[in-house]
Amino acid sequence: MGRYKVRKDDITWDHCTMVEPPNKSYLKCNYCGEKFQGGVYRMKHHLARTRNDAKLCSKVPDNVNALFDKMLKDKENEKAKQNDEIFDLGGNDEDNFIDVNAPRPPKRDHMGGGSVGNRGRNRRNIDKIFSKKANQTTLNEHWKEEREKAIRKIARFFYCNNIAFNVAKDFFFKDMVQCLTKFGLRFKPPSYHELRVPLLKKEVAYVNDIMQDFRDEWKKTGCTIMSDGWTDIAGRTLLNFLVNSPKGTVFLKSVDATEVVKNAELLFTLLDEVVEEVGEENVIQVITDGARNYVNAGKRLMEKRKHIF
Repeated sequence: MGRYKVRKDDITWDHCTMVEPPNKSYLKCNYCGEKFQGGVYRMKHHLARTRNDAKLCSKVPDNVNALFDKMLKDKENEKAKQNDEIFDLGGNDEDNFIDVNAPRPPKRDHMGGGSVGNRGRNRRNIDKIFSKKANQTTLNEHWKEEREKAIRKIARFFYCNNIAFNVAKDFFFKDMVQCLTKFGLRFKPPSYHELRVPLLKKEVAYVNDIMQDFRDEWKKTGCTIMSDGWTDIAGRTLLNFLVNSPKGTVFLKSVDATEVVKNAELLFTLLDEVVEEVGEENVIQVITDGARNYVNAGKRLMEKRKHIF
């Protein structure tokens, strides 16, 4: 992963301080007080709240957050533009073709105006132009061939592992591929153990951080608990619990309720546990199925928790 060069005039320094001067890698956020290694690069992501290799800042002002978010996006767009200029496959292929055997412009009389040094430099510039365009054609053809090899291997991975084609449209698939291309040839894929233990733990922590953002919002705006029941191919009745608020809707958990849905008292107990998990003070209402057992369970819930409807 690339790193930004540390400059004294970087505006990031207006929003953080060095914990152990002159160590510019160990910084403290001026807003939330969070301390971490990684220098201004991680601090930018911390303030932009990108969830990219840095904990989110919980107290960054909206205008500062927007500033760093735009800064990072502009940096990514600049890199993408540079890559497009190197491997420009758009337009007419004829535009990229140069006949290297075509006659060159005639040499000017050495006795003409201008210094010999200038004429020599001009000639070298012309040679560079012809060489660059000819090399561009070769690069483009090579790029096409290498891309064909790469996408066939990706396709084979999809086919052999029975992965749905819709996954290719997924944001995280595209994000993964972009990260791989930025890393380069030395990239080593994660091992079975890494996927199963350390990476899984990190992803759980990452999701918990996201959930905490929503929980903080529930305290401010309140929320609605929604249950959605369905039957799987094994005949089990599953209940999905979701929580909706102005910030958005998040999946809370799924429960095997095959036996529970048959009994209003058991349903009440389950709903009551979910309300407790979300926080009674945060819940405005609970939305469930309209079947009799759900209605009776809902009445029991409102009797216990008076402000919920």
